[in-house]
Order: sequence, then C-alpha cells, then structure tokens
Amino acid sequence: MKGKLQPISSFEARSIITSMNRLNLDDADYDHLLRRVNRLITGVPLAGTVIKPRTRLYRGRKCRTKLMQLSDLGAPPVTAVVNFQRCNPPNDPMFYCATHQATACYELNAAVGEIVYISCWHVKNEFLTQVIPPDRMSKSTDSRLAMIATFFETKFSQPIHETFSSQYKITSAIADRLTAKEFNLTAPTDAPNREAYLHGVGCLLYPSVAYPKEAECLAIRPRIVESCLELAYVEEWQVTAIGAGEVSIQRLDVSGSFENGEIGWTGKPLHWTLKEAGQLVTATAEPDGWVLRNEDGTLVRPG
Repeated sequence: MKGKLQPISSFEARSIITSMNRLNLDDADYDHLLRRVNRLITGVPLAGTVIKPRTRLYRGRKCRTKLMQLSDLGAPPVTAVVNFQRCNPPNDPMFYCATHQATACYELNAAVGEIVYISCWHVKNEFLTQVIPPDRMSKSTDSRLAMIATFFETKFSQPIHETFSSQYKITSAIADRLTAKEFNLTAPTDAPNREAYLHGVGCLLYPSVAYPKEAECLAIRPRIVESCLELAYVEEWQVTAIGAGEVSIQRLDVSGSFENGEIGWTGKPLHWTLKEAGQLVTATAEPDGWVLRNEDGTLVRPG
C-alpha cells in the first residue's frame, strides 16, 4: 500500500518552480506538469471564494456570421479545442467569461468595426471557485502558499497573443488541478454557504490579461455552468472605439428568448417589453448597466 503523500516543503516547492520555469514548453509533457502542480499544492492551505446567486457574468464571442443557435453561446464543443488555452488542454473545453461586459470584449481582442456577441449569464445556484492569486493573503500567510501563489499569478499574468498555444501548458495544468473533479470539499458545519460545496470546485477566477484596468475572468467547467448558471440574454454589438479600458459600441440587436435551442433575435437594440398590465419592476443602474427585476428579485429578460 502506498503511503500518504507528505505535505510539500518550501525547499521542494522552490525546486519544482525553478524546474518548471526552465522548461521548453513546446516539448514539455503535459502529464508531467499535472503531477508537478499536484505536488505543489499537496498539504498547502488553499482558500477560495463563493460566487453568489444573482451575480451576472459575461461571455464574449466573435463570429463573421450571426449567431443563431443557443449552443453558440456556451462552452465550445470538444472538437473545437485543438490545442492548449489558458485554462484547458486540448479536447477539454472550459466556459470562459468575465465579471464585466467591457472585460469580455477586451478578452476577444476586438477591433473597431468588428461585430461581437456578449451574453449575460445569471448565477442561479452559488458555487465555489479557486482564486488566483489565492484569496485572503496576508503577512501571516503560509510561506509555501505565498511562494506558490506568486508563481501561479506570474504565469497567469503573462500575455500570450495566440488563442491556442503550447505556452499555455503551465496555466492549463494549474487550472486543471485546481478545478479537478476529485477536488471536492466538505463544508464546515458553521459555513454560511453550505450549498456551494455541493457542486465541488469547478471554477477558477483569475486576473484579466487583456483588460488594462483591474478586472477578473473566470474559467468554469461545463458541469458547473449546467447546474449553476442561467442564460439571461445576448446582445449583438458593433465596436466603434476601444482603448484605455473603455469600449464604445453601437447596440444592434438583443435576444432574451431561446426556445427550441434557437436565439430569437428581436431586430432591435437592448430594450425590455413588459408582458403584463400592471407588472411592477425595479430598474437599477448597476456598474455593468441597467437591470430590471421583478418584485421577487428575478431578472426581467430584455426583448
């Protein structure tokens, strides 16, 4: 019987990080990287956070033809993932999104004149996410965690100007291990967010590289998307200006209807139509735009 792995020491962690920094990633074996990352986090007290209900997340797509199918808005099919991306290896898609519309647009490397599609997803069930850099770092943080967190953050902060690239092997391995199916947690008896633990850990929150201001992106496993997110609406934009963290756009179309797996475009820019006489809603200007909610707090879909 194999013995239980001992927690990693600072010396061993430093040795692993040094060797990983020296690798030629074009030739590096991915399974070896997975094992190295797995060893790095052995016995290290990681701390994530909870993505709470009613949070809105934004996913961007660029496409030369108008998106018409609901499947166009979610994680890509396995066959479309042909090489390494920031948080996934080939044939293992993740749902990439951002906490703000402008960040989602920047992550697309959108240029003036291009058409982009920004979909808004509503968190219906809370779930856990690992965080880069790890949450709640302080002067008293475990020295191993501080070293490993710096390594992780440095790798995730490096710009790579390709959608698919072997240079993503290390960040992909980090994301893989931090969101692995077997990475399940038991909720403390006094945890205020016990329901979030039911889904395991299938999400990684990390700083945006493309957006010039402080902003965050998420890579979410499709199983978490299916159980915890709900598509609210999708907009078609034309980018008219972009720079210094700001995006100017012309709104072209919106849909909040997705019957039979099809996007029911309205042919009009963002708008809301109240379907019942006397329906009471609250309109609120929030950091990511106007939001309409029913009396029970549910979102009113545009269109």
